[in-house]
Amino acid sequence: MTTPMWRAPTDVSSAARAARDLSKFRLSAFVVSTAACGFVLGSDGDVDLSKLSCVSLGTMLCSASANTLNQAVERVPDGLMRRTAGRPLPSGRVGLGTALAFAGACGASGVYVLSEGTNATTTMLGAGNIALYAGAYTALKRVHFLNTWVGAVVGAIPPLMGWAAANEEGRLDPGAYVLAS
Repeated sequence: MTTPMWRAPTDVSSAARAARDLSKFRLSAFVVSTAACGFVLGSDGDVDLSKLSCVSLGTMLCSASANTLNQAVERVPDGLMRRTAGRPLPSGRVGLGTALAFAGACGASGVYVLSEGTNATTTMLGAGNIALYAGAYTALKRVHFLNTWVGAVVGAIPPLMGWAAANEEGRLDPGAYVLAS
């Protein structure tokens, strides 16, 4: 049985659940916490709540995009495993086109929020992390052990995003690399 390309949730509650599940909301929230930690530690004592909000929202949207793209690529294998068969794509709750539209909207919005509310370094790290997770990590996941190293880099980038966002220049001081490692 194939899922219709553009099957969309039929009501607000179903749409909210699908968005939560496509974004892997709990994982994305954890990613945001690491970016926020990087921001606070890179702020030298003066935490700009407006910038912290921008880096947090932008990071959440970028993470949601990357997680949705990962699920789009892995929808067939996900359907074969009990643990992942209930996800929106393999279960048929959401069609591939709808998921890709959601991923695109989240990614574009996240990069936009980062570009308007932070700086170029943070924006490039956010966009690059979408590509690294959805591209390299997902592609290597089933075929090579190096995916673990790529995944480690993906996890190290959000604290760098926070640190870079904490200053106008997007500077990454030695402390940022200590935090990321």
